[in-house]
Amino acid sequence: HKKDSVKNDGDHYFNLDEDDEWEYDADDKEEPLTWSEGDEPSNFCDWTIEVQRIVHEQESDTALKNQGKDNSKYNNKHGGGKRGKENNSSKNEEPGTNSNVKCYHVHKAILSVGPRRSDYFATLFKQSHLSEFATNTSHIQLEPSAADSFPALLDYIYTEKMIKFSAKNATALRHLAHYFGMRPLWKQASAFIRGDFSLDTAATYLSEAIVYHDEKLENASIAILAENIEEINRRTLTKLSPSSFERIFASPRLKCRSRKLSDIVLKYCQTQGGSVDMSLLMKCTRSEVMPSVSRKAALPLLKVAVAGEQKAGVDM
Repeated sequence: HKKDSVKNDGDHYFNLDEDDEWEYDADDKEEPLTWSEGDEPSNFCDWTIEVQRIVHEQESDTALKNQGKDNSKYNNKHGGGKRGKENNSSKNEEPGTNSNVKCYHVHKAILSVGPRRSDYFATLFKQSHLSEFATNTSHIQLEPSAADSFPALLDYIYTEKMIKFSAKNATALRHLAHYFGMRPLWKQASAFIRGDFSLDTAATYLSEAIVYHDEKLENASIAILAENIEEINRRTLTKLSPSSFERIFASPRLKCRSRKLSDIVLKYCQTQGGSVDMSLLMKCTRSEVMPSVSRKAALPLLKVAVAGEQKAGVDM
Protein backbone atom coordinates (compact mmCIF):
# COMPACT_ATOMS: atom_id res chain seq x y z
CA HIS A 1 0.00 0.00 0.00
CA LYS A 2 2.84 2.41 0.70
CA LYS A 3 4.21 2.02 -2.84
CA ASP A 4 0.78 2.70 -4.31
CA SER A 5 0.51 5.84 -2.19
CA VAL A 6 3.87 7.13 -3.43
CA LYS A 7 2.83 6.39 -7.00
CA ASN A 8 -0.41 8.27 -6.58
CA ASP A 9 1.42 11.21 -5.06
CA GLY A 10 3.71 11.27 -8.06
CA ASP A 11 0.79 11.27 -10.45
CA HIS A 12 -0.62 14.23 -8.58
CA TYR A 13 2.50 16.37 -8.60
CA PHE A 14 3.43 15.66 -12.21
CA ASN A 15 -0.03 15.84 -13.73
CA LEU A 16 0.34 18.78 -16.09
CA ASP A 17 -3.41 19.07 -16.57
CA GLU A 18 -3.88 20.11 -12.95
CA ASP A 19 -2.29 23.55 -12.95
CA ASP A 20 -4.88 25.50 -10.97
CA GLU A 21 -2.23 26.68 -8.53
CA TRP A 22 0.01 27.98 -11.33
CA GLU A 23 -0.89 31.64 -11.61
CA TYR A 24 0.07 32.54 -15.17
CA ASP A 25 -1.75 34.51 -17.81
CA ALA A 26 -0.88 33.22 -21.26
CA ASP A 27 -1.77 36.61 -22.72
CA ASP A 28 0.88 38.38 -20.64
CA LYS A 29 3.93 39.19 -22.74
CA GLU A 30 7.15 40.78 -21.63
CA GLU A 31 7.92 44.07 -23.32
CA PRO A 32 10.94 43.86 -25.62
CA LEU A 33 14.08 45.73 -24.67
CA THR A 34 14.33 49.13 -26.29
CA TRP A 35 16.92 51.87 -26.57
CA SER A 36 16.15 55.28 -25.12
CA GLU A 37 17.27 58.85 -25.57
CA GLY A 38 17.83 61.47 -22.91
CA ASP A 39 18.57 61.46 -19.20
CA GLU A 40 16.58 58.40 -18.14
CA PRO A 41 17.71 55.02 -19.55
CA SER A 42 15.12 52.35 -20.34
CA ASN A 43 15.08 48.97 -18.59
CA PHE A 44 18.38 47.11 -18.23
CA CYS A 45 20.41 49.52 -20.41
CA ASP A 46 24.10 48.98 -19.72
CA TRP A 47 25.83 51.26 -22.24
CA THR A 48 25.51 54.86 -23.46
CA ILE A 49 26.35 56.23 -26.88
CA GLU A 50 27.03 59.95 -26.86
CA VAL A 51 26.63 61.38 -30.36
CA GLN A 52 28.05 64.81 -31.03
CA ARG A 53 26.72 66.55 -34.11
CA ILE A 54 29.47 68.21 -36.15
CA VAL A 55 28.47 71.83 -36.73
CA HIS A 56 29.87 73.53 -39.80
CA GLU A 57 30.32 77.29 -40.10
CA GLN A 58 27.25 77.92 -42.25
CA GLU A 59 25.06 75.73 -40.06
CA SER A 60 26.43 77.41 -36.95
CA ASP A 61 25.55 80.87 -38.27
CA THR A 62 21.99 79.74 -38.99
CA ALA A 63 21.69 78.18 -35.54
CA LEU A 64 22.87 81.39 -33.86
CA LYS A 65 20.28 83.43 -35.74
CA ASN A 66 17.54 80.99 -34.75
CA GLN A 67 18.82 80.96 -31.19
CA GLY A 68 18.44 84.72 -30.97
CA LYS A 69 14.86 84.49 -32.19
CA ASP A 70 14.05 81.66 -29.77
CA ASN A 71 15.57 83.49 -26.81
CA SER A 72 13.61 86.61 -27.62
CA LYS A 73 10.34 84.67 -27.77
CA TYR A 74 11.13 82.79 -24.57
CA ASN A 75 12.08 85.89 -22.60
CA ASN A 76 8.99 87.74 -23.72
CA LYS A 77 6.81 84.85 -22.60
CA HIS A 78 8.52 83.84 -19.39
CA GLY A 79 10.45 86.95 -18.37
CA GLY A 80 13.83 85.27 -18.69
CA GLY A 81 15.04 82.37 -16.61
CA LYS A 82 16.33 78.91 -17.43
CA ARG A 83 14.78 75.77 -18.78
CA GLY A 84 14.64 72.43 -17.05
CA LYS A 85 16.46 69.31 -18.18
CA GLU A 86 17.04 68.73 -21.86
CA ASN A 87 17.15 65.43 -23.72
CA ASN A 88 20.90 65.66 -24.17
CA SER A 89 24.02 65.59 -22.07
CA SER A 90 23.82 69.24 -20.99
CA LYS A 91 21.38 70.41 -18.33
CA ASN A 92 19.97 73.76 -17.25
CA GLU A 93 21.00 75.46 -20.47
CA GLU A 94 19.83 78.88 -21.55
CA PRO A 95 16.69 78.73 -23.71
CA GLY A 96 17.30 78.18 -27.40
CA THR A 97 20.80 76.75 -26.96
CA ASN A 98 21.77 73.38 -28.29
CA SER A 99 24.91 71.52 -27.26
CA ASN A 100 24.54 69.29 -30.35
CA VAL A 101 25.06 66.25 -28.14
CA LYS A 102 22.51 63.49 -27.70
CA CYS A 103 22.78 60.45 -25.44
CA TYR A 104 21.36 57.08 -26.42
CA HIS A 105 21.04 54.35 -23.79
CA VAL A 106 21.43 50.85 -25.23
CA HIS A 107 22.09 47.21 -24.38
CA LYS A 108 25.48 45.70 -25.16
CA ALA A 109 24.03 42.25 -25.87
CA ILE A 110 21.63 43.56 -28.52
CA LEU A 111 24.21 45.74 -30.26
CA SER A 112 26.81 42.98 -30.45
CA VAL A 113 24.78 39.80 -31.12
CA GLY A 114 22.45 38.67 -33.88
CA PRO A 115 22.10 39.12 -37.65
CA ARG A 116 21.71 42.89 -37.30
CA ARG A 117 24.58 43.34 -34.88
CA SER A 118 27.30 45.95 -35.17
CA ASP A 119 30.76 44.47 -35.64
CA TYR A 120 32.16 47.73 -34.30
CA PHE A 121 30.43 47.31 -30.94
CA ALA A 122 30.93 43.53 -30.89
CA THR A 123 34.68 44.16 -31.05
CA LEU A 124 34.57 47.10 -28.64
CA PHE A 125 32.76 45.19 -25.92
CA LYS A 126 35.52 42.58 -25.86
CA GLN A 127 38.13 45.23 -25.06
CA SER A 128 37.33 45.91 -21.42
CA HIS A 129 40.67 47.66 -20.88
CA LEU A 130 39.63 50.62 -23.06
CA SER A 131 38.82 53.99 -21.48
CA GLU A 132 35.16 53.77 -22.59
CA PHE A 133 34.54 51.15 -19.91
CA ALA A 134 35.29 53.61 -17.12
CA THR A 135 31.94 55.29 -17.82
CA ASN A 136 30.34 52.65 -20.07
CA THR A 137 30.04 55.34 -22.73
CA SER A 138 31.06 55.66 -26.38
CA HIS A 139 31.74 59.17 -27.68
CA ILE A 140 31.12 59.55 -31.41
CA GLN A 141 31.18 62.59 -33.70
CA LEU A 142 28.89 62.49 -36.74
CA GLU A 143 28.00 64.74 -39.64
CA PRO A 144 24.52 66.33 -39.35
CA SER A 145 22.69 63.87 -41.64
CA ALA A 146 24.37 60.90 -39.94
CA ALA A 147 23.49 62.25 -36.49
CA ASP A 148 19.88 62.68 -37.60
CA SER A 149 19.83 59.12 -38.96
CA PHE A 150 21.37 57.49 -35.89
CA PRO A 151 18.00 56.69 -34.21
CA ALA A 152 16.95 54.85 -37.38
CA LEU A 153 20.14 52.80 -37.11
CA LEU A 154 19.24 51.80 -33.55
CA ASP A 155 15.70 50.91 -34.62
CA TYR A 156 17.18 48.67 -37.30
CA ILE A 157 19.27 46.81 -34.71
CA TYR A 158 16.53 46.52 -32.09
CA THR A 159 13.56 45.63 -34.29
CA GLU A 160 12.81 43.76 -37.49
CA LYS A 161 11.39 46.86 -39.14
CA MET A 162 12.76 47.99 -42.47
CA ILE A 163 14.43 51.38 -42.54
CA LYS A 164 12.62 54.06 -44.53
CA PHE A 165 15.30 55.24 -46.92
CA SER A 166 15.20 58.53 -48.79
CA ALA A 167 17.60 60.55 -50.91
CA LYS A 168 18.30 62.67 -47.84
CA ASN A 169 19.31 59.82 -45.49
CA ALA A 170 20.48 56.91 -47.68
CA THR A 171 24.09 58.10 -48.07
CA ALA A 172 24.36 58.88 -44.35
CA LEU A 173 22.91 55.48 -43.40
CA ARG A 174 25.31 53.73 -45.75
CA HIS A 175 28.15 55.64 -44.11
CA LEU A 176 26.91 54.62 -40.65
CA ALA A 177 26.57 51.00 -41.76
CA HIS A 178 30.18 51.00 -42.96
CA TYR A 179 31.43 52.80 -39.86
CA PHE A 180 29.71 50.44 -37.42
CA GLY A 181 30.32 47.26 -39.43
CA MET A 182 26.78 46.40 -40.50
CA ARG A 183 27.10 44.87 -43.95
CA PRO A 184 23.42 43.88 -44.45
CA LEU A 185 22.36 47.48 -43.85
CA TRP A 186 25.12 48.72 -46.15
CA LYS A 187 23.77 46.50 -48.91
CA GLN A 188 20.22 47.74 -48.36
CA ALA A 189 21.31 51.37 -48.51
CA SER A 190 23.37 50.75 -51.66
CA ALA A 191 20.46 49.01 -53.36
CA PHE A 192 18.16 51.91 -52.51
CA ILE A 193 20.62 54.50 -53.87
CA ARG A 194 20.97 52.62 -57.16
CA GLY A 195 17.20 52.45 -57.58
CA ASP A 196 16.53 56.01 -56.44
CA PHE A 197 19.35 57.73 -58.32
CA SER A 198 18.05 60.08 -61.03
CA LEU A 199 18.33 63.64 -62.30
CA ASP A 200 15.79 64.72 -59.67
CA THR A 201 17.80 63.27 -56.77
CA ALA A 202 21.35 63.72 -58.10
CA ALA A 203 21.90 67.13 -56.46
CA THR A 204 20.98 65.74 -53.04
CA TYR A 205 23.22 62.69 -53.52
CA LEU A 206 26.05 64.95 -54.71
CA SER A 207 25.99 67.11 -51.57
CA GLU A 208 25.86 64.03 -49.32
CA ALA A 209 28.58 62.23 -51.30
CA ILE A 210 30.89 65.21 -50.79
CA VAL A 211 30.27 65.14 -47.03
CA TYR A 212 31.10 61.41 -46.77
CA HIS A 213 33.90 61.39 -49.38
CA ASP A 214 32.05 58.97 -51.65
CA GLU A 215 33.93 59.64 -54.91
CA LYS A 216 31.99 57.10 -56.95
CA LEU A 217 28.67 58.68 -56.04
CA GLU A 218 30.14 62.16 -56.54
CA ASN A 219 31.30 61.37 -60.07
CA ALA A 220 28.00 59.71 -61.00
CA SER A 221 26.07 62.74 -59.73
CA ILE A 222 28.27 65.23 -61.60
CA ALA A 223 27.95 63.17 -64.80
CA ILE A 224 24.15 62.95 -64.82
CA LEU A 225 23.77 66.64 -63.94
CA ALA A 226 26.22 67.71 -66.66
CA GLU A 227 24.63 65.53 -69.33
CA ASN A 228 21.11 66.76 -68.51
CA ILE A 229 21.79 70.32 -67.37
CA GLU A 230 19.15 71.73 -69.74
CA GLU A 231 16.50 69.81 -67.79
CA ILE A 232 17.58 70.96 -64.32
CA ASN A 233 14.85 72.91 -62.53
CA ARG A 234 15.22 75.80 -60.13
CA ARG A 235 14.73 73.59 -57.07
CA THR A 236 17.67 71.41 -58.09
CA LEU A 237 19.84 74.45 -58.77
CA THR A 238 19.31 75.77 -55.25
CA LYS A 239 20.74 72.52 -53.84
CA LEU A 240 24.05 72.93 -55.68
CA SER A 241 26.92 74.65 -53.92
CA PRO A 242 29.07 77.02 -56.04
CA SER A 243 31.90 74.48 -56.07
CA SER A 244 29.56 71.74 -57.30
CA PHE A 245 28.12 74.04 -59.96
CA GLU A 246 31.65 74.78 -61.13
CA ARG A 247 32.47 71.06 -61.31
CA ILE A 248 29.41 70.46 -63.51
CA PHE A 249 30.57 73.15 -65.94
CA ALA A 250 34.08 71.68 -65.97
CA SER A 251 32.80 68.17 -66.66
CA PRO A 252 33.60 66.68 -70.08
CA ARG A 253 30.03 65.30 -70.01
CA LEU A 254 28.52 68.80 -70.18
CA LYS A 255 25.93 68.96 -72.95
CA CYS A 256 24.09 72.22 -73.45
CA ARG A 257 23.46 74.86 -76.10
CA SER A 258 25.33 78.06 -75.39
CA ARG A 259 22.32 80.38 -75.10
CA LYS A 260 20.46 77.89 -72.94
CA LEU A 261 23.56 77.66 -70.79
CA SER A 262 23.52 81.42 -70.24
CA ASP A 263 19.92 81.17 -69.01
CA ILE A 264 20.94 78.44 -66.57
CA VAL A 265 23.88 80.48 -65.22
CA LEU A 266 21.59 83.46 -64.71
CA LYS A 267 19.00 81.33 -62.94
CA TYR A 268 21.70 79.88 -60.67
CA CYS A 269 23.02 83.33 -59.78
CA GLN A 270 19.49 84.44 -58.91
CA THR A 271 18.91 81.43 -56.64
CA GLN A 272 22.24 81.79 -54.83
CA GLY A 273 22.15 85.49 -54.09
CA GLY A 274 25.56 86.87 -53.30
CA SER A 275 27.33 83.52 -52.93
CA VAL A 276 28.42 83.49 -56.61
CA ASP A 277 31.74 85.29 -56.88
CA MET A 278 33.42 86.75 -59.95
CA SER A 279 35.77 83.80 -60.28
CA LEU A 280 32.90 81.35 -60.70
CA LEU A 281 31.00 83.67 -63.02
CA MET A 282 34.03 84.11 -65.27
CA LYS A 283 34.63 80.36 -65.46
CA CYS A 284 31.00 79.65 -66.36
CA THR A 285 30.79 82.36 -69.01
CA ARG A 286 34.17 81.98 -70.69
CA SER A 287 33.97 81.83 -74.49
CA GLU A 288 35.02 78.19 -74.69
CA VAL A 289 31.96 77.21 -72.69
CA MET A 290 29.52 79.98 -73.62
CA PRO A 291 30.33 81.54 -77.02
CA SER A 292 26.91 83.23 -77.20
CA VAL A 293 24.38 84.59 -74.69
CA SER A 294 20.60 84.68 -74.94
CA ARG A 295 18.86 88.05 -75.18
CA LYS A 296 16.97 87.34 -71.99
CA ALA A 297 20.13 86.65 -69.98
CA ALA A 298 22.53 89.22 -71.47
CA LEU A 299 21.63 92.31 -69.44
CA PRO A 300 20.88 90.51 -66.13
CA LEU A 301 24.20 88.66 -66.35
CA LEU A 302 25.98 91.94 -67.00
CA LYS A 303 24.35 93.37 -63.86
CA VAL A 304 25.46 90.32 -61.88
CA ALA A 305 29.00 90.83 -63.18
CA VAL A 306 29.00 94.52 -62.23
CA ALA A 307 27.70 93.72 -58.75
CA GLY A 308 30.38 91.08 -58.34
CA GLU A 309 32.97 93.54 -59.60
CA GLN A 310 31.95 96.11 -57.01
CA LYS A 311 31.88 93.52 -54.25
CA ALA A 312 35.36 92.30 -55.14
CA GLY A 313 36.65 95.88 -55.48
CA VAL A 314 38.06 95.34 -58.96
CA ASP A 315 37.53 97.08 -62.26
CA MET A 316 36.92 94.70 -65.13
